[in-house]
Amino acid sequence: MNNLGEEIKKKRLEKGLTIEELSQKTMLSVAIIRDIENGAFNRYEGDETYVKMYLRKISSALDMDEDQITQAYVNLTQQLKAEEEEEANKKAEESEQELQKRKDFQFERPNYNTKGSVYADKPHLKYVRGIIVVVLISLICAVVYIGVSVGKSGSENTKYTNTSNTATGKVNTKKKSSTATKKKETKKKAAKKKASTQVTFKRLGTFQYQMVLPKDTKNVKLKIVFGARCWVGFSANGASLNGLSSKIYNAGDTVEQTIDTTTLRQLTVRSGNNTGTKYYINNQQIPLTDAESKMTVTRLILTVAKS
Repeated sequence: MNNLGEEIKKKRLEKGLTIEELSQKTMLSVAIIRDIENGAFNRYEGDETYVKMYLRKISSALDMDEDQITQAYVNLTQQLKAEEEEEANKKAEESEQELQKRKDFQFERPNYNTKGSVYADKPHLKYVRGIIVVVLISLICAVVYIGVSVGKSGSENTKYTNTSNTATGKVNTKKKSSTATKKKETKKKAAKKKASTQVTFKRLGTFQYQMVLPKDTKNVKLKIVFGARCWVGFSANGASLNGLSSKIYNAGDTVEQTIDTTTLRQLTVRSGNNTGTKYYINNQQIPLTDAESKMTVTRLILTVAKS
């Protein structure tokens, strides 16, 4: 599929554009444009719809025929799938032949000669075995009898001379009281710390939420667990968010970023496929509705309020 990528790269160079400049014009990440120019379409298997959208944006920015470029991509993907199917059929045929060979192969059953019992020609061994068993049983009985006799005589000779079960004096409870006080202080500190990071969410509309933070909150931790492969972009107060790059994430990927809230008014997360994705602020999940959790192309807007 490299011919299509080379054609796009050639057109970009003719326009005198760098990959970064083309990225700004198309709102696509540098990584996506570089993959397309290198013909690495196999990385986007299953995301053909997104690739077509990327190609239309690039074709429009480079004054290329959108339909022609899209159709060239469709033809190439069909060719690749046909080659993959042919290779899979070939491997299946080889596996079937190998399985048939294993079924046809049979081991010869060995001919074992039966042999009589070990005692068949040595009858005196039976008597020896009987004597050994009787001796072992006698020894076990003797050991048990000796153990019971010793235990009984020991218990009869035991005498208790202590007849007082009372204790006099003062009990010092100061240490226990101090320990209880420390536990209460620890619980108060833990409750105060939890209250300082507590976040409440208020739904303003579809994918629009207000997060209410304590008054003295200086930063929050954003965490996203992706439920599907998608392209994601981040912005804070309308500008790029430092520390988080806009790119493609795979299902199961997790990103975390601490965000300064002293000047934060609005946090925006754009997603090309939101299905199954979960969002957290200070490890508290944003309560998306069932309908929002199943939506694909979304833009989550979080406004900040402090109590």
